[in-house]
Amino acid sequence: MKAIYFTLALLLSINICNAKIFYGNNDSIKKSVNKPSFTALTITRISHTGNKKEQLKMTKNENGDWNVDYITFQNDQKMINLETLQNDNLWFEVLKTKVHYLPDWKDIQYKFSTFLEADLGNGTELFEDRFFVLGESYEIEIWTDKDQKYNKISYTSPESYYKKFPEVDETKAVAILIGIFKDQYQIFE
Repeated sequence: MKAIYFTLALLLSINICNAKIFYGNNDSIKKSVNKPSFTALTITRISHTGNKKEQLKMTKNENGDWNVDYITFQNDQKMINLETLQNDNLWFEVLKTKVHYLPDWKDIQYKFSTFLEADLGNGTELFEDRFFVLGESYEIEIWTDKDQKYNKISYTSPESYYKKFPEVDETKAVAILIGIFKDQYQIFE
């Protein structure tokens, strides 16, 4: 009986440890900021319709070489996929999106609602029309060493919102950023 309790305790502690590593606060960028010439981008995609989480980490080491690591997690499985890519031009494409200057999702919510006026006989009423999408959300964390800029933002279904509201620059920038990795590397598909 003690062996069963020990096994259960061991399995539970392993799962808690894995959850803290993956679901906990990602302070790896903040801890590495003091290293010379360090730059990083972390994009985490969380699927709300399934139990899947993907994470891309882009780092620049002391030698100036870029590394891109991609990891996929699923609720009932450990790591499914790990790839390492090397591409020096990729960082310039990321910077062109200006993602390191973007506000968080909650700060641009007002851009996704429209107001409709309706005459109900006793005066004009104002109704708010909101667009709502279920799918996945993205958490983006970026540090640039050139201008010492750190930004952490979260966006919900930026590609869907960009299709519906192409005039919103913030969702356009995030959709382009995600598209870079989808189109060139088949990541986040």
